[in-house]
Amino acid sequence: MFDGLLSGCSDPWRADMNAPTKFRPLDPESVLNFPGEGINLIEASAGTGKTYTIANLFIRYILDGTGCSEILVVTFTNAATEELKGRIRSRLADLLQFLKCPGESEDTFFTCIIEQNQEASGKERIIDRITLAIRTMDEAAIYTIHGFCQRVLADYAFFSGQPYDNEFIADDEEFWCQALQDWWRINTYELDAGQARLFLSAVGTIEELGRRLLSLRGVQPRRLEPQAPESLEELYAQWDQLGPSLLQIAAIWKERSATIITILSKSRALSQAKASPYGKHRFKDTIGRIDRYLNGPGLVANLEILFLLSITCLDKYSTESKRGSDPALREAFFMQCQEIWVQIDRVVAKARVRILQEASQFSRKHAASAREKRRLMTYDDQLLQVHTALKGRLGKELAQNLRQSFPVAMIDEFQDTDRIQYEIFREIYGQTKRSVLTLIGDPKQSIYRFRGSDLLTYIQARRDAGDQSFSLDTNWRSTPELVRAVNTLFSLRQSPFIYDEAIRFAPVKAAQTRDAGQKNDTGPFHPSMTIWKIPPNPTGKPLSRTAAREAVASATAGTILELLQGGETEACEIAVLVRTNDEGRLIRYALQALGVLAVAIARDNIYQTPEAFGLETLLEAIASPEDRQLARNALASELLGLDYPEIDCRISDESRWQNWINGIHELHERWRQYGFMAMFHGLLQRQAIAERLAAADNAERRLTNLIHIAELLQQASVLHPAPASLVRWLTRQRNDPGSHETEVRLESDDALVRIVTIHSSKGLEFPVVFVPFAWACRPIEDQAENLIAFSDRNGTACLDAGPSSEARSRSLCLAEKERLAEDIRLLYVALTRAERKLYLSWGRVDSRRRDLSGKSALAYLLHSAQTPGTLTESLPNAWTDETDLDADLRTLCQAAEGSIAMVDLPESAANYWQSIPNEHKQPIRLGQFTGRIRDNWKVASFSGMTRNVHQVRNYGSSHSGQDRILQFPAGTRTGSFMHLVLENLDFQGDIGPQAEKLWLRFAPRFGLNAPDHLETLVQWLNNIIQTSLDQNELSLSQIACNRCLHEMEFDFSLEHGAIEELNRVLARNAGKTLEPIEYDDFEGIVTGIIDLVFEHKGRFYLVDYKTNFLGATLNDYRPDKLEDEILDRRYDLQYLLYTVALHRYLGQRLPCYRYETHFGGVYYLFLRAMRPGDTDSRGIFHVCPNPEIIQVLDRTVFAPPPTAVTNA
Repeated sequence: MFDGLLSGCSDPWRADMNAPTKFRPLDPESVLNFPGEGINLIEASAGTGKTYTIANLFIRYILDGTGCSEILVVTFTNAATEELKGRIRSRLADLLQFLKCPGESEDTFFTCIIEQNQEASGKERIIDRITLAIRTMDEAAIYTIHGFCQRVLADYAFFSGQPYDNEFIADDEEFWCQALQDWWRINTYELDAGQARLFLSAVGTIEELGRRLLSLRGVQPRRLEPQAPESLEELYAQWDQLGPSLLQIAAIWKERSATIITILSKSRALSQAKASPYGKHRFKDTIGRIDRYLNGPGLVANLEILFLLSITCLDKYSTESKRGSDPALREAFFMQCQEIWVQIDRVVAKARVRILQEASQFSRKHAASAREKRRLMTYDDQLLQVHTALKGRLGKELAQNLRQSFPVAMIDEFQDTDRIQYEIFREIYGQTKRSVLTLIGDPKQSIYRFRGSDLLTYIQARRDAGDQSFSLDTNWRSTPELVRAVNTLFSLRQSPFIYDEAIRFAPVKAAQTRDAGQKNDTGPFHPSMTIWKIPPNPTGKPLSRTAAREAVASATAGTILELLQGGETEACEIAVLVRTNDEGRLIRYALQALGVLAVAIARDNIYQTPEAFGLETLLEAIASPEDRQLARNALASELLGLDYPEIDCRISDESRWQNWINGIHELHERWRQYGFMAMFHGLLQRQAIAERLAAADNAERRLTNLIHIAELLQQASVLHPAPASLVRWLTRQRNDPGSHETEVRLESDDALVRIVTIHSSKGLEFPVVFVPFAWACRPIEDQAENLIAFSDRNGTACLDAGPSSEARSRSLCLAEKERLAEDIRLLYVALTRAERKLYLSWGRVDSRRRDLSGKSALAYLLHSAQTPGTLTESLPNAWTDETDLDADLRTLCQAAEGSIAMVDLPESAANYWQSIPNEHKQPIRLGQFTGRIRDNWKVASFSGMTRNVHQVRNYGSSHSGQDRILQFPAGTRTGSFMHLVLENLDFQGDIGPQAEKLWLRFAPRFGLNAPDHLETLVQWLNNIIQTSLDQNELSLSQIACNRCLHEMEFDFSLEHGAIEELNRVLARNAGKTLEPIEYDDFEGIVTGIIDLVFEHKGRFYLVDYKTNFLGATLNDYRPDKLEDEILDRRYDLQYLLYTVALHRYLGQRLPCYRYETHFGGVYYLFLRAMRPGDTDSRGIFHVCPNPEIIQVLDRTVFAPPPTAVTNA
């Protein structure tokens, strides 16, 4: 991993322990005498003036005659670069003012400059240099790391071999997705059923594989473990060899299933909990799945099903408690299942590693090639190209040129630097003493491991600096009491940050002399750190996670309200620090409940806001102006704010509808000609969106979101200039919560209680800070499908994709050790944001899955007997039988000498409301409700109305010779899949290419992507569109796209008591007595979706697709059999509902509509049996309901809408 950085060190984590680094305190005088060559390291604990020190170092080099443009300062965000420029400019101006008007100053650094330059000539020289520096500050080389690399590639393109006109992009997801799709297609097209099962068991769908590859996409991809030397072909062969063992298991099941089921159902040890597959709620379903699998045709290995019968699963869901153990669960059959499950698990794990390796290598290579062809570069490309150039043939010459341009370099936030970034600067500055590189950071604040920050890089830098290592040891932010409290907490135990080889903790001094714990001379003393004890539940057991979250949120909100009512603290002085957006929302709701409404959530996902959804709906219509359904959807966009009557009016009024369509076309053309932003401004003006949002509640928040989304879309339009492409990009971002740049902006900086994630709070400070969820954590879960990210003993970043084993357990321990260490660093960052007052909660909290308080950072610091060494072999858990939480907290408070207080969690915040004076109180009387609650009003579909009347029919064997269409898997998945395919199919287009595209798009979603399924689908679709519907020329192949309306939605009212009349109409329509529809006391809305409406020769037909399996032969789909199926399934009700809906729709759309003239009838297409040339009409049910029946349903049973036109 380190390419020799730590060569010769058997354990990189202890690489410098034999010669520990000695840090020299860095005071103002030391800054003026700071080394001017070599590599320097400055450790700056939180609040010790890091930015102030950087500005002083900048001045120190200016005083030596170095120009602004020759001092390179690198930090990690654009905001930080602007802050540094401002702070440096301000310090230069302050120094110039002091030099021109000397006097007494509390600034020791300025005083030292004067003392070292007493002569007039020296003072004049300094003034000249400072003046020049101020004038040339715009030339200062202050960059982000990527900004610096971009300049290197632009100024020294000859050395890097890169074109001058490369364009920068923030994200290359589009290229990775396309490359992954290509790899998927190449590697899955020819798989048989068994191979496909292994492939899908290993990595899931293409979307799931894409998510797994995220860990392998960075500039430093992790090494996959365990190594898989076998090729995929060899693994497929191993998979096939499992067949005989599977058949043996299946044979035993068929012979002894009753006995095995009895063992499982009667076992005293198996858990009956809801989560257990053998609990009473899931037992029947579990046995059904096992039985269908082991009795099914074409048996292939199924990891999930065999796990249910394995000893591992039975042990997982067994307890010995009072019921005792169950020897029957060690029956030979289960032992055999265990053995084959282990074999399958191993092959699947090997396949997972191999697939991830091949997919990531292919995708990385082809994505890079695609970017190169289009002359595009990402952040990672910039880093790698500069790194490669410095390591290449012309690297020394390039480094020399860079040193001449920037003889002085300072790297801010160095603890967040990765190996590649450090090697870049090491190559430039590490080989000579004629330049200076200063690294400034704090490993205690290294909290961006997910971005690649690397503590081993910090260890190497510390070794490189040697005795030129300095520290800032005075805290200028917090009060002495608060400094003492934090020092005490992190000094309680040895190795508080676990990796003490990389992170030392040295208590800092407090610069302030005032005691902010004392509010005033007469008020009570308040310790600077208050720890709220989370109480147990009424039974004495730990509080549940949900209850604890609500309790601390309420306590936090109540205490904030109390502080605000006290008048000495303003809302903008208070910050609540959280780990997740979910925690932030909980705090926001608690504050809103108390009337504290000025709350800013700084890190919600912008793509999940209502404004993003509303804009997406509008853009879909504008990108596809010919699609009338999207145009109707757009009218319901949240941004337009139209109510249902207004939407209906705009659709039904021909003139207003045409104006809406014309506007969409105009915006589409504007988008195509002038770009997204021009279209967006036109949309805002045409629909008065900004004015409407400005008049709404939370206007500032909503307008900020809308503008933010528009800016992101404008940036993305560089890669996606076509409207349809940009809309697809937006849809992907909305479906991906991990999208880049997704955090919403603060709508205002005024009078807000800040709710900020700990990661975002780094570098900020607040007078009062709450850390209400300090007890929470997110342990890594060891589930088979999880990839465990960890660093091995050599510091190599790894990703464990292996099966359950001792090696995987060790990987989990190492991963959890890293997780806990980062949680401790996050806690340090959170606690050091406060200036004068800090609140946090602590106690035992119970959670069956996550957020276990015993695995948290506070638990390790306060209670754990584990050491860094034992954490390598065991998972973190501070709770033991000897743990005395109260005693440990008392020890902490005593050690803090009064700066920490332990108190009970404040009770419900309801008590914090100011009481009403007695003279204004009015008696409260309980009124009597005399209205009627319509609890029978519902929204129902055909499925809901007929759920209890379907007849169960025996369709016989599922085997049907060689007819692959009749053999196609049955069930709802196939139905949903075929509906999507037919909805997106052009009946008059070439079926083959369309079928392949639609199969690749939809089949993985429904598990129907076996290679032979595509060939079957092509034949099946051709059958469907070529089969005559009326024994004449009418077939779907005759219907053009502009004559089709897919997925037509409808709804209409059903009045109270109309069910009885509906049943009479159904019996009359069928000509015989039918089982009645029983939907007791129903009143409300009936809703549905018609699969297809098409027009042919002036008549309109509705079509419903059915994939029902009715039997093994085509004769099972004769018209008489279909009629039985229609009545058994009560499709007679369905087609009458559909007919009434279409009848009403046509009545509104056609000027001279008549049912007998324009309605052509109903087709129920049982797709499995449709065959061109079949004169028996098998698979086709056609009916044209009696006009009188439709008239009764329209005018009597279903209340017509006010604008309905019924001419039947």
